[in-house]
Amino acid sequence: MKKLFSLLVVFVISFTIIPTCNAATELPTSLTMTEAIRLATKNSNQLAIYKKEIETNKVNVQETDYTYKDTRSNFRPTNLQLGLIIDGYGVKQAELGLTIAEMTLDNYVSQLELKVKTDYYNLKSAMDKQEKTGINYSYANENLWIVHNKWLAGTATLMEDLQATLAKSRAKVERNAAARDIDYARKTLNVTLGLPMTTTYELVDSLPFVSETEFPDILVSSPDNIIDSALKNKLEIVSAKGNLELSELNFTVTQKYTQSHTFKYQQAEIAVQTAEEKLKLAEQNAQLAIYKAYNDAMNSLESMQIAKSSAELAEQSYLMALTQYDAGLTVNSEVINVFSSFKDAQISFEQIKLSYAINIANYEALTTW
Repeated sequence: MKKLFSLLVVFVISFTIIPTCNAATELPTSLTMTEAIRLATKNSNQLAIYKKEIETNKVNVQETDYTYKDTRSNFRPTNLQLGLIIDGYGVKQAELGLTIAEMTLDNYVSQLELKVKTDYYNLKSAMDKQEKTGINYSYANENLWIVHNKWLAGTATLMEDLQATLAKSRAKVERNAAARDIDYARKTLNVTLGLPMTTTYELVDSLPFVSETEFPDILVSSPDNIIDSALKNKLEIVSAKGNLELSELNFTVTQKYTQSHTFKYQQAEIAVQTAEEKLKLAEQNAQLAIYKAYNDAMNSLESMQIAKSSAELAEQSYLMALTQYDAGLTVNSEVINVFSSFKDAQISFEQIKLSYAINIANYEALTTW
């Protein structure tokens, strides 16, 4: 019996989403999100392993069904071991194993798709950030040019010239850091896609952006309206329910052949109680994960338009301050302060855009079946 229970008492999902590059794979020059997902799926060796596990579990079902029919035809249930077989415990266990194997494959595909989306969006965000830091470097360079000429003409202080020089140096550091971020993000995506780390290509799709007049369909309805349907298709829920049913069947059969004071009886009874608690816990955790994913998506959605407007306003404020300084209407320290605020607003907007893209993808993965 220990062998029977060891298969399904605890179910833990553990994915290693690292597709392996096929040497014959043609390297892409551009990638849409759909193409990236297709490529990762094609190059995934883990996918083939899960398919083989399904085949193995199908054979297990056939074997246990044969044992069940043979035992019922040739033996009477005179002990617990035979009673479990004749009452179909092994068949139910094998069928649950097959169901879990099939759902594990589906879940892996879903998690792989989410990983591709996350890495794709991270790379696209890094590219957008590099473009922004390049513009910022140009702004800082323009400001230094104005300040330095003023200093040479005697209308700006040495301190202003040094501050402008420092601002340009900071902008250069940020531009270089953005380039390194792109390199790392590209390597990460390439590993997920099963491509050589050095593969380069153009990303066709942009980060999703929703204006204040738009609203994605998946967020229109409250998660309360879909949570019951979503939970029915959760691997951890199906596994916990299956284990509970097996524990109940084991206890029912055990009651026929043992007394309530025996260890076997008590162990079987406790196993049912434990399985019930594990099912409750699995349902609660799954519900909380869906609610949190919905909240994360809504929070980033509602913040996105404000962050965009703030970044645009900060840029206009900087350009105005630069013009005012050029005309002698303000000091350069004010220009640098406004420039710093502008960069912060840009970073905030890019981070919120990225968060929204990943959060909506995560919510879709949790609620799509």
